[in-house]
Amino acid sequence: MTIKCLSENLNPFDGRVYDKLSDLFLTEIQSSLIASPNRQNLGRSLKVLTKVLINEIKNNSGLNYKFENELKHIAEINTENIA
Repeated sequence: MTIKCLSENLNPFDGRVYDKLSDLFLTEIQSSLIASPNRQNLGRSLKVLTKVLINEIKNNSGLNYKFENELKHIAEINTENIA
């Protein structure tokens, strides 16, 4: 959320501005919400949020993006270990 706010020149420390973010971005974030904290839901949420993070880093030209494979690997490992 912070990266997205910064890329859209919004104050990332004011949660009220989140409503000003693009509908597409907010829909992606909302798709990571879970009804119950089971292994499948937590794994899906982690994968969605990792994808969103990777896309935001790629789209923000001010960031030096190098870690896509590492982030994907972390998401895969952590979804395997969720109890």
